[in-house]
Amino acid sequence: MNISVKVETPQAGSSSFTAIASKSMAHRFLLANALTRLCGGEGAELLISTTSRDIEATRDCVSELLAPEVEGRRARFLCQESGSTFRFLLPIVGALGRRGCFVLEGRLKDRPLSPLYEEMTAHGCILSPQGTPKFLIDGRMTGGIYTIAGDISSQYITGLLFALPLAREDSEIHITGKLESRDYVEMTLKVLAAAGITIRRTDYGFAVPGGQKYALSGQIRVEGDWSNAAVFLALGALTKGGVTCNNLDIDSAQGDKRILDVLRSFGATVTVDAQAQSVTVRQDAGLRGIDLDVSDIPDLVPVMSVVAAGAHGVTHFTNASRLKLKESDRLVSVTQAITALGGQASQDGESLTVLGEGTLAGGTVCSENDHRIVMLGALAAFISSGAVRIEDAGAIAKSFPTFFDELKEGGALYGIDIREQD
Repeated sequence: MNISVKVETPQAGSSSFTAIASKSMAHRFLLANALTRLCGGEGAELLISTTSRDIEATRDCVSELLAPEVEGRRARFLCQESGSTFRFLLPIVGALGRRGCFVLEGRLKDRPLSPLYEEMTAHGCILSPQGTPKFLIDGRMTGGIYTIAGDISSQYITGLLFALPLAREDSEIHITGKLESRDYVEMTLKVLAAAGITIRRTDYGFAVPGGQKYALSGQIRVEGDWSNAAVFLALGALTKGGVTCNNLDIDSAQGDKRILDVLRSFGATVTVDAQAQSVTVRQDAGLRGIDLDVSDIPDLVPVMSVVAAGAHGVTHFTNASRLKLKESDRLVSVTQAITALGGQASQDGESLTVLGEGTLAGGTVCSENDHRIVMLGALAAFISSGAVRIEDAGAIAKSFPTFFDELKEGGALYGIDIREQD
């Protein structure tokens, strides 16, 4: 599916959007709820207002995890392209001693699994070679000491934090180097605490007592998603009319709520109503380029690159190496997208630089099957003199299937024209 987005001169007034359910929190609560049932509990009533391909992948895998075991049968986990689903569930299946086959689509099979892979094999698991699209697991993962580099993927640590309480033995997770995307680990700890799991922080990482039982209960509403709301908040920063986004918990553990501080740094006006769970962003004066360390907020970079193009001056995104390991190599795909739309962007090692001139020309963006690049293209249309054509825009379904419907409805004041093309 290809989409063309054209924006005419905006009318006066503020547009309004509602944040969809957090994909990251939905993954975690679905797993905690499944493990509660495997531990003999009834589980909680999870209220997830919206879904996506990634959430459905975890939901399907949870159903397979809960299915009765049949002797000689290997459980089949259809992960689609969801890195969280695969990396969270793999050590859980190992700790449960299940035989499984993880079916990996798209770029997921090529995304890194080390050093989690080596740590799991050292603790009793038998795994297919890395890069295998039908990835097999056998054996039972024991407790013990697990050493994980903190600068590759926080998903490894989350997977172990979910799995090791199920082991018979006590465990320690030793984190080497800087722990990047620390807030994603904090989200995990919040969900585990809600499920009655004890994790102790240590100087080296975490201590995890074995033999624990999950006990999630009650009614739990999954909070709004700051990562996906970022595109609407960025739209407010690029327009004088502004944007209000609802269903955003200001006290959330989600790290991407830092979008508010980032937009303030660019020069946008940000107003927060914590009680109403709403945020309003608008541009009262011009935006300016900034220097931004993105080691903890890599998912914000595609959207922020458009804000940088809409600002005046140079923006440097530094410590961005983990962008290479996403659904696309985002150091490349973001650079290509901004350049294709008439902007100036370049990459150098672990950094991305955008020279903002306030506007873009429009053109064609190849999504590289990456939902964040689809969002980049749609947002770029609001500062482009011509239309923006987004190739393979269907990739948006990975995290936000109703994105274009929401954008069209909430962006009506901007004279937005969204058309599907061959």
